[in-house]
Amino acid sequence: MSTDAARRGIWHATATTRRHPQLEGGHRADVVVVGAGITGLTTALLLARRGVDVAVVEALRVASGVTGRTTAKVTSQHTLLYSQIASKHGEETARTYAAANQAAVEQIADLVDAGDIECAFERRPAYTYTRDEATIGKVRDEAELCRRLGLPASFTDESDGDLPFDFLGAVRFDHQAQLQPVAYCDGLARMIVTAGGRVFEGTRVTDVTDGSPLTVTTERGSITTGAVVIATHIPFLDRGLFFAKVEPTASHGVALEAAGHLPHGMYITAGSPSRSVRSFHHDGRSYLIVVGEGHRTGEGRPVEHERALIDWASQHWPAAQVTHTWMAEDYTPQDSVPYIGKLARTAGSIYVATGFQKWGLSNGTAAALMLSDLAVGRDHPWSSVFDPNRLTPAASAKTFLEHNLKSGVHLIGDRLRGTSMAAIDRLQPGDGIVAGVGAKHYAVRKDDRGRITALSATCTHMGCLVSFNAAETTWDCPCHGSRFAADGTVIHGPATKPLQREELPEQT
Repeated sequence: MSTDAARRGIWHATATTRRHPQLEGGHRADVVVVGAGITGLTTALLLARRGVDVAVVEALRVASGVTGRTTAKVTSQHTLLYSQIASKHGEETARTYAAANQAAVEQIADLVDAGDIECAFERRPAYTYTRDEATIGKVRDEAELCRRLGLPASFTDESDGDLPFDFLGAVRFDHQAQLQPVAYCDGLARMIVTAGGRVFEGTRVTDVTDGSPLTVTTERGSITTGAVVIATHIPFLDRGLFFAKVEPTASHGVALEAAGHLPHGMYITAGSPSRSVRSFHHDGRSYLIVVGEGHRTGEGRPVEHERALIDWASQHWPAAQVTHTWMAEDYTPQDSVPYIGKLARTAGSIYVATGFQKWGLSNGTAAALMLSDLAVGRDHPWSSVFDPNRLTPAASAKTFLEHNLKSGVHLIGDRLRGTSMAAIDRLQPGDGIVAGVGAKHYAVRKDDRGRITALSATCTHMGCLVSFNAAETTWDCPCHGSRFAADGTVIHGPATKPLQREELPEQT
């Protein structure tokens, strides 16, 4: 397998997806959904099944973003998050979050059945475990809280030989599930079209003009509509200031082909460093999926994080062979609850969903259950808890300040720590650096053939300097998480414009 194919991640490598047309010219729809990941596709399908004329617009391809780079656990168990939510907001808020995510698990199961989607959907138990005496009390407390919240939770101190090591204790959730997320999203897109909806790929939305009706502007045409759902991981519209309210975090994933016993359950550590583990079987082969090593996007050392995961997996499954590696990004909300609902201070009906904190399959589906009601003027009982316009200073002030302080430090400090242009001569094939001359900074990369390309290093969102991600061969913004391909193309926002090609100045 080529390096490029291996870096696509296992879910894209093991799924065959159908293509959808690009948008051309002017169109109309009752609702436009921007983004064809699990949130956007599920929202569109639920609307289309009600007879709503819905159009999905995707910049790249179906499931090409974070949905296709997850561990692909379908679970309402989210490590020790329920204790965090209860401590910040009270148990009733935690109960609503629990109800929304458990309903999402069952909604996914129902849609798999309804569409006869072949996506390796399997019911499995999910565990949050610890091997640390200092954490065992928190694990016990989480299990008891989750049981009170009505979740299928219990405490256990036995792994029954499912893992090659013991743990001291774990929160166990029964009747959870796992699936192949790219195949699942491909099935959702097929069901949307069958129900009368439209899916457009290769069409980047650049703006939404507020008003009644709304106008969705793309690079290839426009759509006039009564409501817009922004399901793009983080809203590319800055009207809700979500870039200041969610922190961009990256995680790394590896797939290893292995023989013999692999875990039946789905496991994740209760503390750091995070290790999320499950198995996957495809075309007669068995794989171990390991995800973890979280860090702020644009920071850290991605290659070293990836190597740490491989070393950990090799320690416990020594015969396993690495087949795929990838990185995913997610956003962490400042008060531990995602932002889902209608944007305030807009004349039209614009809805958003962001801040899933690495639990996007369940949170994204829960968001769809809410948004498919709200977009047609129906109330939803979970909406007040997930209100994207909420103010929770007691629960969010500390993380809000920390995130925006880090962004400010990068905005100013990265320019002061710039690398000299002379470093370009020392670049090895495959490497990249940000080098500056005065106030001008260049994102410079040497490809595997030794050719040098230069882009503007200034993120097109708010002007921070990008950094080179050697593991993914991308340029990542450490302020608000925009990511760009090696040629400057936007992978995902909040940026909507590419990094511009530059000519390097002559060195004297």
